[in-house]
Amino acid sequence: MDFDLIQFRNKFIEDATELLIKLETDILALENNKTDKELIESVFRAMHTLKGVTSMYGFDKITEFTHSLESIYDAIRNKEFPLSQEIFDITFQSVDHIKNLLDDVDFTAEKNQKLQTKLLGQIKEILSSNNMNFQKKTAHSNQKKEETKENTNKNTFYILLRSSESLINRGIRILNIFEELSEIGKYRILDKIKLTETKKVKEEFWPIFLCTKAKLEKIEDVFIFVTEDCSISKISNFDIFDPSADFSKIINFGKEEKKQENSILESANFYNKLEEEDYKNHLQKDNNTKENNSFAISQKQSNTTNRISIDTNKLDHLMYMVGELITVNSQLNLSTRNSNFDIIRPYLEQLDKLSKGFRDTALELRLIPIGGMVFRFQRLIRDLSNQLGKEIDFKIEGADIELDKNTIDILSEPLMHIIRNSLDHGIQEPDVREKNGKPRKGTLSLQAYHQGNNVIIQIKDDGMGIDSDKIYKKAIEKGFIRAGTQLSKKEIYNLIFLPGLSTSKSLTKISGRGVGMDVVRKKIANVRGEVEINSELGTGTSFTIKLQQSISILDTMLIQVADLYLMIPLSDIEQFNQQKIDEIETRKYTKTLEYQDNLIPFIDLKEIFNLEKETNSELKNYKSIIINKGNKKIALIADRIIGEHQAVLKPLGKTFKNQKLFSSASVLAGGEMAFMLNITELQKTVKEHKVN
Repeated sequence: MDFDLIQFRNKFIEDATELLIKLETDILALENNKTDKELIESVFRAMHTLKGVTSMYGFDKITEFTHSLESIYDAIRNKEFPLSQEIFDITFQSVDHIKNLLDDVDFTAEKNQKLQTKLLGQIKEILSSNNMNFQKKTAHSNQKKEETKENTNKNTFYILLRSSESLINRGIRILNIFEELSEIGKYRILDKIKLTETKKVKEEFWPIFLCTKAKLEKIEDVFIFVTEDCSISKISNFDIFDPSADFSKIINFGKEEKKQENSILESANFYNKLEEEDYKNHLQKDNNTKENNSFAISQKQSNTTNRISIDTNKLDHLMYMVGELITVNSQLNLSTRNSNFDIIRPYLEQLDKLSKGFRDTALELRLIPIGGMVFRFQRLIRDLSNQLGKEIDFKIEGADIELDKNTIDILSEPLMHIIRNSLDHGIQEPDVREKNGKPRKGTLSLQAYHQGNNVIIQIKDDGMGIDSDKIYKKAIEKGFIRAGTQLSKKEIYNLIFLPGLSTSKSLTKISGRGVGMDVVRKKIANVRGEVEINSELGTGTSFTIKLQQSISILDTMLIQVADLYLMIPLSDIEQFNQQKIDEIETRKYTKTLEYQDNLIPFIDLKEIFNLEKETNSELKNYKSIIINKGNKKIALIADRIIGEHQAVLKPLGKTFKNQKLFSSASVLAGGEMAFMLNITELQKTVKEHKVN
């Protein structure tokens, strides 16, 4: 296949996928409001558009299938029979099938062939066995339409279609366009004309007159993939193919053009050629008429959307280039920090400011609303609730909150696992809820909002809640904790994230064999996020995920411990202090420091990483960095505080896969590696030390 055709076909698949997502969203909404005429029309139009464009790009099996499915919704919008659960079920199956067909261009997969035959049979059965006798009523309706056809008001449109080599390269089938036109009305095509738009450049245009009862939007659907190569203007509100038509009522034409058109229409009945000069005058007049929708490429371009689709590979490359720039800038700042570079200092500051602005802009390009991810959960909840025999009201707040695309991709799986567990183990069956004094329909909500520099995602249900006693006993049984260990409720809930811990009495296909919650926490940690569980027995459970908006480039504080360079996120630092070496040595047994009239635990980084004490006599004081994360304060003891460092974070390789105290790394000016401290894990070491 030609490269250009492959490129445009891939673009079509992206557009078709978005169209299917819109279709699925409308069907989900329609299932809750079966009488909404606008939703019914929207579903039908989406199917009709999908049918047209798939045919244009050679996806004939999708065209055939969608045409059959479209017939159901055409009958529904014409009130020939009502929506039913059977129709919704087969529609969702059909959407999934079409998605599979987009990956099976040549229709070679046996699974798809069998499913297509099965679904087409079910669609045919719905159409033929409907209790309102669809086929009979349709035939009667068509006959009635034919009888009243001549008495129905029609409109005539003037279409100017530009033909160019690009249409062929894009795989556009012009024949399909005219087949679509024939379905909505009758048309006449005149001989092509040539216009000179620029010096030495001539383009060919095909004038088309279309008489139809269809609205402008439906005509535009026919030309959906060639919108920049055509113009559509309404010229009359009657059928100009009718010999008895009153041509004095033609609109949107000037007097001279009307004389020319009348002469030609009356004498040649649209079959004779309109002179090139007439069309030049026609276009020139239209371009001077503000309200006329004439053919003007510049006008089309000015009305296009201000959003564009960008290949994620290009964004990844942009982020790589931004990362390299930030790295060089940081290296430059570090290498000139302790030298006399006062002359170039203002330029370095300006470069630093520009690189930060470049970084922020590049990161914003990768931000997308979480609503796209949440949509997938709507369909999941719909299918699972039907499978489990439960009634679920899924509520969404903050769907417009934006996160980095990579973060959203990584979060999809853990969020889906949490939702599955809420449906399977959290929310009870309607009868059980009713006995417990709850509404038959359970509520599952997903809320996203900003909290400072973080994004919070909370999944909450009003189910049975978590039995902390049961978890505690199971943890003892599995050997995770010793009997008699004192744990708070929060600490007990965190045991859920241990691999292999499950309190379920039986296995289900929905939430599996009690494994996976450890993976949930690990994946959330991979995007530098935290997850917290809160629950009340008999009331419900909530999972709260705290995320930073960006994870690739971060403002950090660079510190040094012996020969080891470490980084701490600036957002986690509350204060810096100096501590005498003797004082730290004295307090090494209690591991606490005085801070704001309180004692807080401290961690000697040199000790925790097994680094040798420095014998350099110049080092008289240690530096203490007060960390405040999750309202938990600890102090980190380091040798030196080097300064702020705009870090381009790189993932750690397999060598460090078991190292929990580091989350990522960055390259410094001299080529040294600096490691990002995992503050959450460090806080756990303090807790473990206190228990021991």
